[in-house]
Amino acid sequence: MIFHVFSNGGANIYSKLVKEIYQYNSVFNYQPIHVAGVVFDSCPGRPRSFTGMKAALLSTPFLLRFLVYLIWLFVSIPMMLMRKFGKSWYEEIYESDTRFPQQFIYSTGDNLINYEDIDHLVVRRKKMNKVFVQKFGSQSSHVAHLRHDEEKYKETIDRFFKLAIGRNPVT
Repeated sequence: MIFHVFSNGGANIYSKLVKEIYQYNSVFNYQPIHVAGVVFDSCPGRPRSFTGMKAALLSTPFLLRFLVYLIWLFVSIPMMLMRKFGKSWYEEIYESDTRFPQQFIYSTGDNLINYEDIDHLVVRRKKMNKVFVQKFGSQSSHVAHLRHDEEKYKETIDRFFKLAIGRNPVT
């Protein structure tokens, strides 16, 4: 199994799935789930209270944006309180002991995810396992790397599949 994770929402789900897979494998070790690798596309970035709102505003028509602000008010306060008492999914990914290959695809031009957060995680991951990094320039926006440079993106994914599973992906 290879995960291809997009943005912080995907990274959040990925952190929960990996935890469940490890728990399953510890109980059912005669039929473990094998993770061959993970591709992080435009993630993970540290959760910040306004990142989610910015993402929601990008896809919301202008006349409905006041609703986003109102909803965000009710969502952000519990999020801030939860962060004080527990780990965020970014911290879970940062601290996890995953030893399978990981590909990070991101850019300095991302207006939602701070590329320095990913750089910080990459440094930690390089000490633990096989890490591959593909930075797109400042022209590539959030989860738009395929549209920005299709050939480079496909080449990056194909190379990672070949390293992770020992063969080219089926296309």
